[in-house]
Formats: sequence, C-alpha cells, structure tokens
Amino acid sequence: MLDNKSSADFGVHVSGTGSWTTPSRTIETAPIPGRMGALISYVGAWSNVTVTYPAWIARGFDDKFDAFCSWWNSHTDNYYILTDPYHPEYYRLARPVAAIDPKVGTLNRYGTFDLKFNCKPQKFLRDGLRPKRLLENHQILLTNPTGYDAFPLIVAKIRSSANSLLEITTDADIMASMVFKYTSSTYNYVGRDIEYDAETHEASCKFPLQTVSANNVVVEGLGSGINGITIPANTAVFFESNAGDFDIYPRWYWI
Repeated sequence: MLDNKSSADFGVHVSGTGSWTTPSRTIETAPIPGRMGALISYVGAWSNVTVTYPAWIARGFDDKFDAFCSWWNSHTDNYYILTDPYHPEYYRLARPVAAIDPKVGTLNRYGTFDLKFNCKPQKFLRDGLRPKRLLENHQILLTNPTGYDAFPLIVAKIRSSANSLLEITTDADIMASMVFKYTSSTYNYVGRDIEYDAETHEASCKFPLQTVSANNVVVEGLGSGINGITIPANTAVFFESNAGDFDIYPRWYWI
C-alpha cells in the first residue's frame, strides 16, 4: 500500500521476496599522497535503498495495467508512506522509480513485472505514527525502543494574534523552540496548524497556496531509552490543539 492506496485495487498482487533490502552507511574515501591506502570517514548518514516487489496481474491485464501505471507515475515526485503485509510492524518512506517493463502472457490476459521503490533508509515503527498527547506544564515519558535518535513531528494550533513562542524541553535540555512573529497582515495564523519537524529542522504554518516558516527554530531529537518531555506553563496562551494540548508523533525507527 502506497499513499493509502492498495495495489490490489488495480488487480496488482505483489510478493515480498525483494523487500528485505538494508541500507549501507555513507562512507567517503580519499587518497592521501605518500600514504598507503585511502582515508576512510563516516559522514554520519545512511544511504537510500531500492526495494523491489515482484508483481503480477493474474487476469484482465490489458484492462488494468494502464490505470495502474497512471497512478504509479503520479507518485514519482515525492516520498509516501509504503506498507506491506510482509512487514506489518513498520513502514517506509518511499517513491516509485523506474519504468514498469512487463512480461505479458497469451492474449494479454496476464503479466508480470517488478515494482521498484527508492526508500529512505529508516524502517519506521507504526507505533511512532500514533500521536502522544502533551499537556501544558506536565511531563510525559516517551520510551524510544530503538538504538537510533528519533526526530519527531509536533503539531499544535495557533489561537492568538500575538507573537507566539513554543518551547518544549526534554528533561533539562531544550528540544524545540519556535517563534512566529506577526510582522505582516498578509497572513492570519489564528486557527492554523503549525508543524515542528525535527528531521527537516523546520517549523511551518500551512496556508492554501503556500507554507510559511517560523522565524526561529532550535532542533533536538529523542535519544534511545526514556525521554521526559515538558511544555512550560503559559504556552497554551498562544497554542492549542483539539483539547488545548499538543500532539507529538515520535517517528521511532530501525535501520
């Protein structure tokens, strides 16, 4: 399933035999004059992976293939959530790549082909998609079950036309600090959702025609183990969500 759409809706069925690909660390090498062997350095990142699903249309290939290809090609310009029944515990962020080159059977009744996705290296746990509710001036404990720092998404709603500051702390450290300054009458932020994304180091407020960035952002992640998270008092003067609180999507992952 990609972007909440199942391939089975097009009559396309897949095998998971090619879905176990793992990423490699991004390594840089450089030759040093007068030195035997290249200098090796780890740049602190992992490479994308190509995940391949052998696929087939068992019957009615000539009726179903074009519709599926149209949908496939409309998703090649962005990352989308990719899930499959072979790995129910996690999802990937993926985009379709490569043209589909089918092998078609007798009278175009059936066909087989490969579906290739370029995926971010993380295997995100599905539990990290469920929001955790943060109460103003209260601490919650989030336990990162992996050995990798998670970079959460925090969503709140602006309800004041004053300059708005959101500061969230993890134990003694500042996790997120966002400032929205109302220096222009062009935008009415009140009632709008804001998103703080620790992975992209951005905070933004979405409007129908564009997205406006916060004026200042401080970024931290959630380390392995228990993380105590606090929103200081009086923050909700400017922000609210469904119940006057804040939603955090932890986005735990494995590599």
